[in-house]
Amino acid sequence: MLRKEFTIIFAVILIISHHRLIYPSYAKNPENTRDFRVIIHMERYTFYSDEVVELKMHIKNNSYRKLHLHVYDDLYTTFQPVVYDMSGREADNIVPYKLMNKTVYDVLKLRKPRIIPLSPNETLIHSINLKEIYKLDIEKEYRVRGFFFPNANTPAALSGENVLTFRILETEKPIRKSGIKRIKHTISPSEIVYLFLNSEKDKNWENHLKYIKIRSYINSFSDFVKRYNNSDDAEKLKVEEDFIKFLSRERRDYILDFKIVEENLLKDRNIAYVDAIVKRFEIRIPSTYKYKYTLEKFSDFWLITDVEATVMKGGLK
Repeated sequence: MLRKEFTIIFAVILIISHHRLIYPSYAKNPENTRDFRVIIHMERYTFYSDEVVELKMHIKNNSYRKLHLHVYDDLYTTFQPVVYDMSGREADNIVPYKLMNKTVYDVLKLRKPRIIPLSPNETLIHSINLKEIYKLDIEKEYRVRGFFFPNANTPAALSGENVLTFRILETEKPIRKSGIKRIKHTISPSEIVYLFLNSEKDKNWENHLKYIKIRSYINSFSDFVKRYNNSDDAEKLKVEEDFIKFLSRERRDYILDFKIVEENLLKDRNIAYVDAIVKRFEIRIPSTYKYKYTLEKFSDFWLITDVEATVMKGGLK
């Protein structure tokens, strides 16, 4: 009996300890929880090791009256995202005051906040580079949740509504041979579409999503675009998450085969059109579709922003 009671107590301690690894001990929702909505957003979910890992926190006034936020500009005070690995352990926090074992209250005791008025349904968006807060390891997957302090001088944080997953990839370096630096060529629009379709065929959903610009690509899907266009900024993020789940599902009409047939590049506008023929599984007879993808160039890479599909007669030749 004593051993059984000890086992139960030990299990409870483990659960509590695990919870504290994920969330700060001071993360208690304030009494005016319903006054705000906190949602985090990332433009993409894979980043190279030499890139900024940008997270945006959307703070919406969900009440019917004007509210005033007490915002401090010091790092990791008013806006505190928490990053943890897939086992639930918080990543190494590198914020200076944390490394010196100081509290947020030590940092802010001589500071005066900026008072920001927020009207009903108005949203404040704050961008954060997670690399300034955490040491992020290469080839490792992380999760992040946002915490917002309406007044960081009080120990009351509002927890974000969603959790995002992201990964850090090693930066691809130029190949050196015999002292000659070889320049890596940009991947063409046709190659992007090939990788996009191949990742769906292989059910590699993480790669599948990195070739599209979500906020543009969603307009190609009638089941989502109406909800998306009729939503405010906070609700748009929820629709985007639903859309990502939709794209990452295992389809009954999965890809059997495909081929790229044409590429048209408008160099003056940084826009490309790529046609692909895709054969999909059907219970009776496989269906063949022609997809016309629109791609836009962002910096040195292409992203798919639109698609049109038509049914073709005959199979893939």
